[in-house]
Formats: sequence, C-alpha cells, structure tokens
Amino acid sequence: MAERIVLAMTALNRWAGGVVSFLNLVIMATVVWEVFCRYILRSPTIWAMEINQYLLAALALLAGGYTLVEDRHVRVDVIYRRLSPRARATVEILSALLALVLCCVLIWYGSEFALDALRKNKRSMSLLEAPLFPSMALVPMGAALLGLQAVAVLVRACALLMGNRFPWGSAPHDR
Repeated sequence: MAERIVLAMTALNRWAGGVVSFLNLVIMATVVWEVFCRYILRSPTIWAMEINQYLLAALALLAGGYTLVEDRHVRVDVIYRRLSPRARATVEILSALLALVLCCVLIWYGSEFALDALRKNKRSMSLLEAPLFPSMALVPMGAALLGLQAVAVLVRACALLMGNRFPWGSAPHDR
C-alpha cells in the first residue's frame, strides 16, 4: 500500500514538473515579443512583464515537489555525502518533517489569502488589473505538491531505517 502511495505522489510531482517546465517556453516567447514590440515597433505591451511575473511565480511554486523528486533541493552536501545511508535517512526524516510543517502553514494561510482574493475579486494594481486569485492559489497548490513529496521522502526514509531497500524506486539514500 505504501509503495502505491509513494509512487502516486512521485508520479504526480513528475507530471507537474513536466507541465510546469513548459512555462519556460511561454516566458521566453513573451519576453521576445515584448523586446520586439518595444524596440522594433516602438510600442511596448502593458501585459508582458506582469504576465511573466505570474508565470515565473507558477514555475517556482509548482516545481518544488518535482525538485524534491529529483533530489535537487539545497543541502550541505559536504557533510551529507559523508554520512552513512542510515544517517542520511535520519536527516531526510527531519528535513521532511520540517518541510511538512512549512507546507501546512503555507497551505493554511495561502488558502485563506487566495479565498479572500476570490471573494473580494481582488485585482492587481496595474494597467492589466489581473485577478489575484489564480496567482495567490499557486501558494497552497505548490505547498501541497511539495508536502506530498515530503511525505514520500519520509516514507522511503522510514522504510530504509526499518531495513527495506526501496523496491519501489530509487531514493537519495540509495545513490
């Protein structure tokens, strides 16, 4: 059962990372368009910078879980690499628990802010006047994805401490 849950969480975050990675292309295209309009047509857009800020926020927030799947979050590798697999698993458990606390706070308060923006129809204070709900909803969504992957890391690290060798895929401790 735990195997299926861990695989599902990991698959969800891999999918989200793949989808979100295409935002890089959209950001690049809008920057190129803005440069073309500004310097060739001498008529800059009113929307490109703000849209790119929202897209970059989506990229950063929704890719957190994928980054954890790929074991690319920041840590002090000089110390971590020298630890035994069991000690690494212990560090992973502590890190996952801290990440879960942070994710719960972000989900709770992020949801409150996003729902408030939806209820009050809050908009950006720019010429575009974009609704703020979608960008604010990214915070709890990204925290949920990161939290799910933190649970997967926690389950894998606990399995290692109990003597299992991750029959359901590799984990940072196996490398």
